[in-house]
Amino acid sequence: MILQNTYEEKKRFVNFGDETFEVDQFPADKTTLDKYGYTIPTSWWSQWWNTTSKKKVIQKNKSNQKLTIDDIQWLIGRAALHQYFGDAKTYPADAKVLIYAWRKAGVAVVQPYTFPDFDCEDFAFYGMGVWHKTIETAKVATFIIWVTYPRGGEQYAHALNGFCTQKFFFLVDPQDRSYTPFRLPKNYKIQVLIG
Repeated sequence: MILQNTYEEKKRFVNFGDETFEVDQFPADKTTLDKYGYTIPTSWWSQWWNTTSKKKVIQKNKSNQKLTIDDIQWLIGRAALHQYFGDAKTYPADAKVLIYAWRKAGVAVVQPYTFPDFDCEDFAFYGMGVWHKTIETAKVATFIIWVTYPRGGEQYAHALNGFCTQKFFFLVDPQDRSYTPFRLPKNYKIQVLIG
């Protein structure tokens, strides 16, 4: 599949099948993160402190059981237009380890957003690269994802990353400095999933 890009007046468009979408240059919005977001426990203190937060906490992965492609597709809960899996079986991700790797590497601040040279898919590829620097994070279910969604009566496309724990599929936007994992919103359509 070839992604066709066009540029006009500092806007970027991408084609998925017969449809054209404007590429959203902004990370996931606060409304989406508040509604679908989860916190990452970093210590006993943060777990205790989170009791007043509305966000759910992602629990540490305690299983070494591998996930199959069918498991991953079931966790996602809906089909992606294009899916590419590098491994037939993979380990579930530990969200805390993945987010720590991104914080350590400064994924959101590695480079200023520069249209069109370093934009959303460049951040997503860089984030995936950080996860693949060590065997601990390379062996787990991580993805680069293109999604489309409506906002303000227009359709937008955005590239970000995703991962599967033993129980859930999460998205995380490498441009968002809080690195807040969030569940797949109902109005998001996965166009491409690569992992």
